[in-house]
Formats: sequence, structure tokens, C-alpha cells
Amino acid sequence: MLICFPLYFDTLPYPLIALLEELQSHQELHGERRIIFIVHCGLPEVSHCQNALAICKQFAEFMNFIHIASVVIPDTGAIDGGTVEKNKRITGILDQITELINNPCETCIAETLIAKPSMPPVIFRFFGNMIMKYFAGKNKVSVFQKGYDNIH
Repeated sequence: MLICFPLYFDTLPYPLIALLEELQSHQELHGERRIIFIVHCGLPEVSHCQNALAICKQFAEFMNFIHIASVVIPDTGAIDGGTVEKNKRITGILDQITELINNPCETCIAETLIAKPSMPPVIFRFFGNMIMKYFAGKNKVSVFQKGYDNIH
């Protein structure tokens, strides 16, 4: 079984949680099934995915699934509607997943594969901060102002 999902606020999106709950209710699915989780995240830091991956691992253990791998694809916003076939960063990690599916082995169980971000996180944060300051200035808002400072 292959489950691919976007990361929302460092955890699983509700439709995926509902799917996992539905799978849990079907006892005939418990047992010797292999599972791979793929999480794609708009942020370049892999650390944002740790909570979601821990939930996935716990689910696999509860269901007695053989957790082959967890895969993190960071910075998926850089794809921006382009095709996966033209993105070597994504196709490389998908090739590794295909290899794990076709040739599972005991040493690769619960391996975590991480795709390389399109840019180093420090550059991502630098430009993100620049863009945020630009829009804050355009809207006459201080980036240092707390959300409810002006409410009386």
C-alpha cells in the first residue's frame, strides 16, 4: 500500500486521518501488508514532517503492516504545476520508492528517504522573509506587530 499526502501544519490532513480510521475498522486488512508513506511539504525543512511520520509509523505498527519506508519530499511548492517527469529531484526519489516496492529487503525496512530541497533552507527563509516584509510594508503592517496589539 502506498499513501501519499500533503503536510498541513506539521501533521496529517483530515481526509487522510479519516481514511486511516476507516482502514483500522476493517480487521481483514490487519497483518502482513507492506506500506510506504510519502509526505510532501511546501517547506524545505524536513523537521516539519517528523510529527506526521511518527503518526504514520504508529499506525503501521498498530495495523501490523510492514512499514517499508517513509518518504519526505520537501519544497513541493517549487513544482508549481509543472510535470513530475521533468523534475529530476522528484523522479529520483520516486525511482528509489519503485526500487523498494519491487525489491523489498529486511535491511530497508522503515527506511526514511528524503528528497533534496530545490534550494537550501537558509536561502528559502531569506527570500521568504524579504517577501513577507514587502507585503507587510505594502499593507502598512509591521512584521514585528503581534496580531492583537491594536484591539482595545
